[in-house]
Amino acid sequence: MQFLNAKIIPNLWMGFALLFMLLPSINNTGDALGYAGEFINNGQNGSWLFSPHHLLYAPFGQITHSLVGKYCFGFLPWMQLINALAAGLTLLTLYKTLLLLLEKQDALNGLVLAGSAFVTMRFATENETYMIPVAIGMWGTYWLIKNQLAPKANLVWGGFILLGTAVLFHQIHCWWWLAAALFYPKSTTKWYAISASLLFMVSAYVLAAGYQGKNWLLYPFTDAMGETVSLVPGLDNIKFTFINLVRTWIQVHGNIPYFIEKSPWLLIFIALSVMCVIIGLVKKSNPAKVKMPSTSLIWIRYALFFQLAWAFFSVGNAEFMCMVPCLAILSFSGLLQRLRGRLPYFALALFCWNLGVFLIPNALVKTIDYQAALRTILTIASDEKPTLIFAREKVMLENTLSVMPQDFKDSFAKRRIFLISVEKPSSIPDNALIVTDAINYPMPMSRGSMAQGSPEILKQFTEQKPIAKSPTLFGPITYHTLTKNNTNE
Repeated sequence: MQFLNAKIIPNLWMGFALLFMLLPSINNTGDALGYAGEFINNGQNGSWLFSPHHLLYAPFGQITHSLVGKYCFGFLPWMQLINALAAGLTLLTLYKTLLLLLEKQDALNGLVLAGSAFVTMRFATENETYMIPVAIGMWGTYWLIKNQLAPKANLVWGGFILLGTAVLFHQIHCWWWLAAALFYPKSTTKWYAISASLLFMVSAYVLAAGYQGKNWLLYPFTDAMGETVSLVPGLDNIKFTFINLVRTWIQVHGNIPYFIEKSPWLLIFIALSVMCVIIGLVKKSNPAKVKMPSTSLIWIRYALFFQLAWAFFSVGNAEFMCMVPCLAILSFSGLLQRLRGRLPYFALALFCWNLGVFLIPNALVKTIDYQAALRTILTIASDEKPTLIFAREKVMLENTLSVMPQDFKDSFAKRRIFLISVEKPSSIPDNALIVTDAINYPMPMSRGSMAQGSPEILKQFTEQKPIAKSPTLFGPITYHTLTKNNTNE
């Protein structure tokens, strides 16, 4: 009897969508909080929010929240809900695309594999800009592959317009669009459709640049060529690309032992995962006999290569690998047939692992309560003079502050509290109270901890006694007062 039978579970994509909706992250990223803060501070006054890197994400959120979301959700949970739905639609479209190439059982196995991938669970439960364009890109890909099997001009037009729309939701999808433009089978309709989608994208950027009073020619590239891109690759590019390519599929992070210590029952999911791996290894492959249609998917493979190449140049940026599961499964869909007997167990192992070490604990267990940290900072601030906080996580604190109640923000500003990054310090007034949270800052093994060393700025100060603590899952954050060394003045 085939495990994960397609006749028994015909709408599994809905189950994934519902799971993501029920388990949104409570450990929001800095970007997720920042987007919500921008909306709260600017979006509600009637102005439109645009970012060249993800042009339509905030406007889409503004429109949908104003029409529906505001009646039951704040902006942050609303966009988490939208991304969960987008993930479900991504899996549905992937499944429908695989049905064009494979039998139902193999298509279902591919759906489970993609839905169980860590990158899918991560961005399906967060207010990030990555899941919606993947859903749109998959929709366009479905139409283009469908056209290869039964040519219709409207499928080509629709496919390229959708791939262009995905670019407007996040620029990283330009490589998916480019792969289709260069390597999709040639036809007169294709070039007209490419021109139309290109005109659509350019027009959107020109209009947004005009609205913001920016140079329309430079506007689309404002964020893309920032500090996150390294055109001369080094060791970090190789190291982090490998690490994050693994983490595209399976979560590996230093917070896992802390989650398990907090909730030992999560070990059940790890045990189930190991058991499924063992069963998959001893199970016969039972490859399918049905051959795939003679459809060239070389353009999909180029899309996968381009996306991974840009992620490599972006120093292994994990976010830029968000579309890898879908593109990899389509690029090597023949493996779904050859591993038919084993793949369901491996997919379920992946699901149990990522569910147990990420999705559930990340929705239930707070790692670092930045709101509590801000409240602690408020209590230690001086009434008589400015208070400078040399913060290890300055951006996280600032973005958390942006979504806190207005009366708290006012108190923070009234007390003249300034958050300063320990990595990029600014000038220091002589009469300021100087405090840092960066001494013995609790941080599990992660990309962030690997990239950060001991802050050089702290060498300019004499450490004083600790004055306050703020709890985290990894141990307390301790706040120390600092006195500037006379020799370095």
